[in-house]
Amino acid sequence: MKNNYIFSVIIPARNEMFLKNTIDDLIKNKEAETEVIAVLDGAWVDPPIEQHPDVNIIYVNKSIGQRAATNLGVRLSRSKYVAKLDAHCSFDKGFDRKMIEAIEKVGEKTTILPVMRNLWAFDWECLDCKWTIYQDKAPKKCDACGGNKLHMKMLWIGKHNPQSTSYCFDAEPKFRYFEDWKHRPQYAKDKKEKGLTETMSIQGSCFMLERKRYQELNICDETLGSWGNQGIEVALKTRLAGGRVLVNHNTWYAHLFRTKAEFGFPWPVSGRSQKQTKENVKDLFWNCKWDKQIYPVSKVVEQFWPVKGWVDDDLRQLKLNEIKTKRSGLYKIKSLSNGRIYIGSAVNIANRIFEHMKDLKQKNHCNTHLQNTWDKYGEGDLEFSVLYFCKAEDLLVNEQHFIDEYKEKIGWDNMFNISPTAGSSLGRECSEETKEKISQAQMGKEAWNKGLTKETDDRVNIYAQKLVGRNPFEGKEHPKGMLGKAHSEETKELIGLAQRGIPKSEEHNRKNSEAHKGKIFTEEHRENLRQAQKELNRGRNEKGQYF
Repeated sequence: MKNNYIFSVIIPARNEMFLKNTIDDLIKNKEAETEVIAVLDGAWVDPPIEQHPDVNIIYVNKSIGQRAATNLGVRLSRSKYVAKLDAHCSFDKGFDRKMIEAIEKVGEKTTILPVMRNLWAFDWECLDCKWTIYQDKAPKKCDACGGNKLHMKMLWIGKHNPQSTSYCFDAEPKFRYFEDWKHRPQYAKDKKEKGLTETMSIQGSCFMLERKRYQELNICDETLGSWGNQGIEVALKTRLAGGRVLVNHNTWYAHLFRTKAEFGFPWPVSGRSQKQTKENVKDLFWNCKWDKQIYPVSKVVEQFWPVKGWVDDDLRQLKLNEIKTKRSGLYKIKSLSNGRIYIGSAVNIANRIFEHMKDLKQKNHCNTHLQNTWDKYGEGDLEFSVLYFCKAEDLLVNEQHFIDEYKEKIGWDNMFNISPTAGSSLGRECSEETKEKISQAQMGKEAWNKGLTKETDDRVNIYAQKLVGRNPFEGKEHPKGMLGKAHSEETKELIGLAQRGIPKSEEHNRKNSEAHKGKIFTEEHRENLRQAQKELNRGRNEKGQYF
């Protein structure tokens, strides 16, 4: 295998009668450094693949399933980009080059697919009279001459119509074509200006992305099941991890749908296993269990709303299910009546939303805006939903991002948040009325530590120990107090007058006496004291003491 390929096309195949045609057509139409890696899953191919330097055939003697076969091919690739491709497709000229050019424009977090056409692979032809009929179940005889000499006449033509460019999944989830999306203004604008349009999901027969992204996201998770719901898995893993899923309108591939006995489904998959795969996919994403998931499924559904196969109650139930997650992240509370929004963050989203609900029901919520809305419109008016998943240490950064985003989008007056700063009350402006209410509420209240000492209360003692030897203003300008300052004579007089005549308690006098015991004053100090007493016109008693 060469190591200078840019693009590897991975084809998982089992009992595929059209694999040779698919590879031949891809090699004929490629214009870039592209290789083909075909993984034969438990069965050799017939007709055989011709040798070619850009074609690598991997044979697995025991079937491992479509997802595992695709992953095996990706592990063998050394290209920057990889694509998973079904084994019954034809291609536009320069298909690979056009796909590479598109994905290099939009960035590494994108999964991209070409326009999908229908493949006209063959006709049934009568060898006697040349009567033909479109690819279908093999006719028993010729409708024209009654002969029974019929064979497949290979055509391998990508039909111009229909052209599929938009897909979605319903609430089940089940794959759906999404024609309504093609009539939205944004779709028309993107198609005209960029040649690239968003799609909610994909069909699954052809998709391309960076190889390292494929591996980081575990795009084909084998634990989900060997086959089924792959398009939904790929689209959701791309979008829920912060990426985009786009259709490249500048190129196409044509896909043969295996609906007939002659070319039916090649893997032995039961209806029960397909159902289990669907349940696994739903559990992984609907219940927010995927570890790479930073967005909830509801975000994707709302981006394309209204969506075929979804009703309002489906979306509401999805959001109710998502807020049960115990993951850390951001959440939103929205009033359905007035449109106001609250942005919050939590280490455990489920627990935090439970606390909100409990406080609101008890009419004891700290956010009066939320409480007033609850009281006015009722419990059903507030819609709780998940916004974003992140690590606990990143909560405040992301909360600030979303507060700023919504403040810009809907205006601060339309938000319930008390402060524009995540995790604090900085920036909160109180009206004069509010200030007065706060003042009245605090009036007459005593500080919790009033009258307590470190000898009588452990909390005070612990705090005091923390302050031992600590100068919080070391190296800084003291914001308040008289550190390094001197009172004016006028101020000194005012302080003195304020203190005169105030009786001191016995405890105060005792402590003051104890504090001065053993002190020896200098003659200068004694003289200063004498002069100070004379200025206050104080005399001595019979013992010669100032009074």
